[in-house]
Amino acid sequence: REEAQDAINDYTERKVALELWRKWQAQIASAEIADQTFLPEIQKYIVKLKWISCPLIKDDREFFELVKNNLLEGLELDRLAEIVVDRLSFQFGFNLEETLRGLILAIRENTQQIGSNSIMVKNETRAVRPVVRNWLIDFLRNTSSGNPAEVEEANYLFSNPNAKALAEPDRQTLGKVLAFYDTFRSMARELAQTARAQMLAELPPEETTPPPGAPPQFYTPPTEPTAPPAASASPPTAPQPAPPLPPVSTPRADTYREPIAEEDLAGTQKPPVKPTPRIEGNIVDLKNINE
Repeated sequence: REEAQDAINDYTERKVALELWRKWQAQIASAEIADQTFLPEIQKYIVKLKWISCPLIKDDREFFELVKNNLLEGLELDRLAEIVVDRLSFQFGFNLEETLRGLILAIRENTQQIGSNSIMVKNETRAVRPVVRNWLIDFLRNTSSGNPAEVEEANYLFSNPNAKALAEPDRQTLGKVLAFYDTFRSMARELAQTARAQMLAELPPEETTPPPGAPPQFYTPPTEPTAPPAASASPPTAPQPAPPLPPVSTPRADTYREPIAEEDLAGTQKPPVKPTPRIEGNIVDLKNINE
């Protein structure tokens, strides 16, 4: 455990962290750990060691599962965003946009609980469980486009009724979730804008061919005299401009409509009423039982 804690404290010991959690996971799978009382503690260490070593995890699916199931444990580390950025940088731009989309989706699908009371998500009529995905839905529906992410996060944490009802440690955890989500959502937007700018820059310019021996930079193609247009019954059709590239737009936050999962709805359902059993056969009149 001391070796594991050292690897967690020094987040650069990624290879050590990777070897440790894989060894412990194999021991748990083969029931080599005799004292089961230490099992919950070891599993907590395994999760944190996975986060430390996540830049070395090449399988995106394994990485997304870690985000989806154990984001809150990762946020207990001081440099989680930096660790994840390191993992993304190891891709050297290859498939980066798809990885960012998967990362954002994994955060939205996280069902770890923050707080103990159900919350009322904006535009919903029933309270829901206080899990990460529902907190994000409520946050996105309550933010307005145009404000910096830090301003929106602070406004939500200290003005939203759901967030105001949280205990201080839970509010801090929620703040870390929102900041982590906004970090990689902004990165995905910047990547899309950069890709669009590159696409515009790569459009071929209109070219003219100079005569032999003429310097291209000083050549101006001669203009040929044109005859006046003949009279026509209908006016000439103006040339149509080329269709513009689709803009990179961000939907208004108050139109965010990700559905609430059915299992997240708070409250218990009443059991169905059992039908009254049907009595068949002869009916005995109890009044005349002694006659």
